[in-house]
Amino acid sequence: FCFVRVHSLFFMGMGVLCILSLIALQFINKLLNDRVILIGASFFMAVGFGFNWPVHGTQPDGKPYWPPVYAFMTGCVLTSLGYSSGCAVLLAIYSKVLEGLDQGAFMGWFSAACSMARIIGPLAASYIINYDATARWLWGGVAILLFLSGIVALVGYAQLQPQCEKDQEGTAIN
Repeated sequence: FCFVRVHSLFFMGMGVLCILSLIALQFINKLLNDRVILIGASFFMAVGFGFNWPVHGTQPDGKPYWPPVYAFMTGCVLTSLGYSSGCAVLLAIYSKVLEGLDQGAFMGWFSAACSMARIIGPLAASYIINYDATARWLWGGVAILLFLSGIVALVGYAQLQPQCEKDQEGTAIN
């Protein structure tokens, strides 16, 4: 890729958008619970990756057709919104579900797994792009996995609920 100033400004804008989405998450969290936000973030990311799915076929010069710029930007915006809010909410849900267990150790394992994904993901992506220059398998596979993670979160909706805490009168509070 040949990055020019416009590209760097676009990606800088994505970073600012992620920060703004985390600020907005404070207000959205008052309207919706963490589980609904997690499911919505998964579907946002799946749709974002779906926008960037390469079009089938090739141009006369043999290069693959890629989505238009507006589709790429829309996909990046949706993915950035879903990723930043999804990561924050997933950490919150995980720590709430752990409650009395050794949170330090479990959160360490969770962070280590996330770090490994950040290492293995780009390596796997570069291998797939070298194998298939259109990266249909890469974009489609990630979109399908994100969609399935949203479905799994829907199916396991009740299990994502943290244990109820009890106040002094014995009434359950969430």
